[in-house]
Amino acid sequence: MHIFATGSCVLIAGNIYRRNKTRKTAAIALIVGALVMTGAMVLMNLVLTPIFLGTSMEEVIPMLLPAIIPFNLIKAGLNCAITFVLYKSISHLLKGE
Repeated sequence: MHIFATGSCVLIAGNIYRRNKTRKTAAIALIVGALVMTGAMVLMNLVLTPIFLGTSMEEVIPMLLPAIIPFNLIKAGLNCAITFVLYKSISHLLKGE
């Protein structure tokens, strides 16, 4: 699930940021990426949690609002905030300059 969620965030944020490389666009891209990541995790939890825990989807649905969505919003928000703060200082390493 982590690979799917992180991949969805990176693809969305990266494609938005690639079009206009400003701090404002980066912030918007990361916010949209965090929301997409949260949505992806909701879907993945609805599909995979019943399989791995042997429960039904009806047992997972009540956990969405009090647990799954807030946890994933916080996790995605922290990941994106750290990325926003650190990206410019380490981008030269990523680009090979």
